[in-house]
Amino acid sequence: MTADRVLITVTGPDRTGVTATLTGILSQQGATLHDIEQVVVQGQLTLCLLVDVPETRDVLKELLFSAKQLGMELDFKPVATADGDGEARSATTPNEGRRYVITAIGRTLGAGHLHAIASALAAEGANIEKIGRLSENTLASVEIHALLPPGRDSDALKRTLLSVATSAGFDVSLQRESLYRRSKRLVVLDMDSTLISIEVIDELARAAGVGAEVSRITERAMQGEMDYDESLRQRVGLLAGLDVAVLDKLAANLPEGNSIA
Repeated sequence: MTADRVLITVTGPDRTGVTATLTGILSQQGATLHDIEQVVVQGQLTLCLLVDVPETRDVLKELLFSAKQLGMELDFKPVATADGDGEARSATTPNEGRRYVITAIGRTLGAGHLHAIASALAAEGANIEKIGRLSENTLASVEIHALLPPGRDSDALKRTLLSVATSAGFDVSLQRESLYRRSKRLVVLDMDSTLISIEVIDELARAAGVGAEVSRITERAMQGEMDYDESLRQRVGLLAGLDVAVLDKLAANLPEGNSIA
């Protein structure tokens, strides 16, 4: 039995049962589902389905009828397969390039921030395939999936993204898309002035009466005038004799850093 590859796009007010109804029709009619993507923005649903439709079945007619009953708009267009025998194309072929995920985080992200990221990607020849919001209540974090074409340097893309992020005042990361990225089990991040809004060693130094001395050592290390390990040993050494109760009190009242929720 031959089949035609079709991209089906469904749009309209979001409601319970839309996806269940349409995928049920595909299953009943023997259509093969190759890809699916769904997003809801401000109550408006967009659902895309890539399917092989058997020529002997009225799949599209059934889908159009059900979509109309649900108050949705349904559009479809034929899609050429990678070869002529209807086999599904692999997610990334050797000549296609590599997929990366860009994660941006800030207090708030606006059109200017997204423009900066999109422009950086375009400058490196990367094509955006998907954008999704990660934060719940405000646009403070987004995830962008992009395809970097063959021969383009991911390190160059990383440098460009870091440059625009630093200029625009947000944080950004670039990760190779893979199963390992999606199966994260450990998150490692800086604590001082990141997870919390203070530098703990500075607070301890002030409590010990050596705030100015510790700040001078920190500045020298930041300017490259002193090895970081040595600067840490010197700063901690100045805290000798500090009552542990100071540390307990500070730990109990740590101010939170920026939240992306």
